[in-house]
Amino acid sequence: MVPPGGTDCLAGTGAVCSTGGHNDLQVAPGVYRREFGACYDQGVLFGPCAAIVNTTGSPITISSAWLEQSYGHQITFSEGDAESGGSVNLTGSPFVPNSTTVGAQDATLLSP
Repeated sequence: MVPPGGTDCLAGTGAVCSTGGHNDLQVAPGVYRREFGACYDQGVLFGPCAAIVNTTGSPITISSAWLEQSYGHQITFSEGDAESGGSVNLTGSPFVPNSTTVGAQDATLLSP
């Protein structure tokens, strides 16, 4: 990801940056992907992971073309988020590219 750029986009005037930054992460209109080569759960490496964020008002199907690494699962949480005592399940739900969906205004985390 390169630094954001565009006329006055970092001037605090509300101008949206037209290049770099979040634009580098956009894989479809309103859909963003970020992949990481090394991800950890409570200090233990579990491999690569990815976040898919859907900012649109409709569900989207995750395209295999959006991902550079391979994933087999969606990370799920039970009993609340990790900060409030919940637990993380790195293999909580299956992930199938070109089939798994992300709801409107929602996100998912992927693991190997």
